[in-house]
Amino acid sequence: MDEKDLGMLDVNNWRDKEATRDAVKAAINDFLYSDATGLPESAYSEMDVVQKSQRVFEHIFVNYPYLPSPVYQSRA
Repeated sequence: MDEKDLGMLDVNNWRDKEATRDAVKAAINDFLYSDATGLPESAYSEMDVVQKSQRVFEHIFVNYPYLPSPVYQSRA
């Protein structure tokens, strides 16, 4: 999966569906592992990427209950 595929996820009610939550987690992980978009291999271990993927997912889970994000819309 590359950055173009991130927009292809069906995110309707994404927090309610385990399969969709898993797809979001996988997309984040793939993005951070990608040679084109990911973290530099020399600076981050595999465990670092796993931990950072989880933190990004948690951020998205909290701040994007639906689109557009009510958190960021209120701050704009």
